[in-house]
Amino acid sequence: ERWLTRKPRIFTISLVWPNTTPFSDDIWLILCMLKPRLKMEQIFKVSPPSDDVSYCFHGMICYKASQHYVAVFWCQSTKRWTFFDDRLVEEKEDWLQVANFLLQDGYMPTLIFYERLDSDVPPSSLEELDRQVQQLQEQTSCAAM
Repeated sequence: ERWLTRKPRIFTISLVWPNTTPFSDDIWLILCMLKPRLKMEQIFKVSPPSDDVSYCFHGMICYKASQHYVAVFWCQSTKRWTFFDDRLVEEKEDWLQVANFLLQDGYMPTLIFYERLDSDVPPSSLEELDRQVQQLQEQTSCAAM
């Protein structure tokens, strides 16, 4: 049993891959499984009972076999993904563009960050995040998995 007695501001999931060169299908499956929102009750037994606290997918750090890391994080104000690399920082149009980049270059998600939702998060940002993640999940190859 896994218990959660406090509600952290940031919730991080660490993924461990069995090797450094996974198949693209494996990376795609992980990207398709990411949910835009989580409730701690979906993962843990919560004590005391939760007052319906949700967490929002905020970003991730990805690893490539060439020992290179990149980060991708959601910007609530621009409603776009910000991509961080050693060489550059750039915006990605949407989650599908992020997923295609990660797949093309063989980046493996290793740390997934969820942030506790507060009232200061613009509802339009959450709606756009939900829409983009849902759009990826509806892709044919994603739905088949």
